[in-house]
Amino acid sequence: MKICHQLAGLLLAGLVGLSPAVLAQTPPKVKAAAAATAQRLASNHALVVDLKTNQVLFAQNPDQVAPIASVTKLMTAMVVLDAKQPLDQVIDIDISENPAMRGVFSRVRLGSELTRRDMLQLALMSSENRAATSLAYHYPGGQKAFVAAMNAKARALGMKNTR
Repeated sequence: MKICHQLAGLLLAGLVGLSPAVLAQTPPKVKAAAAATAQRLASNHALVVDLKTNQVLFAQNPDQVAPIASVTKLMTAMVVLDAKQPLDQVIDIDISENPAMRGVFSRVRLGSELTRRDMLQLALMSSENRAATSLAYHYPGGQKAFVAAMNAKARALGMKNTR
């Protein structure tokens, strides 16, 4: 449950760049206010949608292709949690199935052992790539099955132009 709250917190953190005045206004006024405050937004990309009406309240570069490292980590957490693996299970930091991770800066040493819960928290809170990669390695069926599950999750969420 704590992880669910942390995920919600991360998703809400994306709204921090918008001023309270922008969020409190009606949709037509939001567009004008957003245009005036867009330069103060720390992110290059943003999208705020009214979930009841599906109306876009604010958009900044919504169609521009960009790397999505943080979204990938959120998807990693969703796929791991969907698999219902024990969060208290101790797993090791292993990047053997992902040679691109060699030489990448990390605060976590190869071979370190942590619980799956701690790995999730490292991946989400510290953007720790080795932790995320290790979660994929220890997924049922390994990294290939993890990638397939992540792609299936993206399709289920209506994400397009992903791989």
